[in-house]
Amino acid sequence: MPERLPHVFLSSTFYDLRQVRADIAEFVESGLGYRLMASEYHTFPVEPTVDAVENCRRRVESDADLLILVIGGRYGSIPTGGIKSVTNIEYRAARAKGIPVYAFIHRDVLALLPLYEQNTGGIFAPVVDSPKVLAFISELRASGVWTFPFDLARDVVAALRVQFAYQMSRGLVLSARSHQASPVVRSLAGRAFQLAAEQPRGWEASLFVQVLEDEIEASEPLRLDHEARLVTGVGERVTEDDISSWLVTYTHEAQRLITAMKSAAHASINRGFIEGDVVAIIHGARQIGRLYRDGFEWAARLRRAHVPSDWQTAVLELSTMLDSFLLECRDFTKRAGAEIAKALSAEDCSAELNLTFNFNVPENPAFHAELERIRRKKGFS
Repeated sequence: MPERLPHVFLSSTFYDLRQVRADIAEFVESGLGYRLMASEYHTFPVEPTVDAVENCRRRVESDADLLILVIGGRYGSIPTGGIKSVTNIEYRAARAKGIPVYAFIHRDVLALLPLYEQNTGGIFAPVVDSPKVLAFISELRASGVWTFPFDLARDVVAALRVQFAYQMSRGLVLSARSHQASPVVRSLAGRAFQLAAEQPRGWEASLFVQVLEDEIEASEPLRLDHEARLVTGVGERVTEDDISSWLVTYTHEAQRLITAMKSAAHASINRGFIEGDVVAIIHGARQIGRLYRDGFEWAARLRRAHVPSDWQTAVLELSTMLDSFLLECRDFTKRAGAEIAKALSAEDCSAELNLTFNFNVPENPAFHAELERIRRKKGFS
């Protein structure tokens, strides 16, 4: 990535927080020399082909390095046909991208949160114009985003001055460690690289899950094609004489894929977790991610094949053989992430971490029923 100034995206309602936004802009641009991205300034990039809401979301996704979120008493405008405010959408885009989020909540609004959580159907005017403001704050705090109370704009600026200094310090440490790291570690990005470089408490499990999650996310187009049962590309031609042995071959391929997945996980645990081998952990997670992709490609090759008409339904049923296993791969990262967070939150460090991965492939009764139908039709013994 070419070197450039940090891009700071400012997200808040406008009219009630105009002065706060102006003071933040002065601090970020004049005080730090960073690039501020605020929609009211003429320097804010605009794509004329999309509406204002979509433009803001795209700017977070493509340009923002971190996001400052300021919440006052207004929920903000909601796009036509939508249910979330523009500020809420910008925040979600930042979280999905994985960039740092600094959230500031007006102290008067924050004081209402305990009352809201006891009675979500209450009326909290005139402090907030909608209970959705408090629902948003509750979501923020539940998601682990650190929130700072403020009364005046100078409170926000003072907190940002310190937090940006911490961010700079972390960046300098990571930069120094990146030059000392192995090529495998340097090939990581974002949260995965941070875990590998800093190695905080519980880093082994966290790194494994993060790398695997990144690998699975990279295969999202394959998953979407698979769920849509999309059939594209050139497929092999299978004759009536060869179809039975051909199906057996594909079934064995699926079984070998599962066996390889078990071996990769076993190696990651033995050499990575137990010995603290960072390269083994990364390699194991990437192997599983590669086999996850292979599962979708295995199914796609089945669907692309040209087989005799009597066998088409059987082939389509066989292509779903790994569906529950592939879903388990995706669900594992979510379950594991929650388990890791729970274990790390234990103050006495005594919590057990139980990461269970189900490698079993269930029976496929629809496939076997179709084979039985073909057998009876053709008079096979």
